[in-house]
Amino acid sequence: MTQTQITLSNDFHNTEVQVSAQLDRRDRWILSAAQVSRTAKILCRIDGCTCGDTAGTRGRQLQPSGDHATLEYFASGAAEVILAGCYA
Repeated sequence: MTQTQITLSNDFHNTEVQVSAQLDRRDRWILSAAQVSRTAKILCRIDGCTCGDTAGTRGRQLQPSGDHATLEYFASGAAEVILAGCYA
């Protein structure tokens, strides 16, 4: 299965994590529910804090490639990573 590295961050806590998204059969980059949960724990380690979204991200999710990453969550807890070009 094809993978790509995605960098996710939380600009409130100044934290960052890299995760490997998997390409699914519909050509979508997917993070598993377990990856989303682990990412949230790394980006925000404070119980009860509401600084980020489900994966703990906050602020622009700018990738080294210059793309911007947006996460769309599924009911299962997994997420689709949508990469779009960023222009100044």
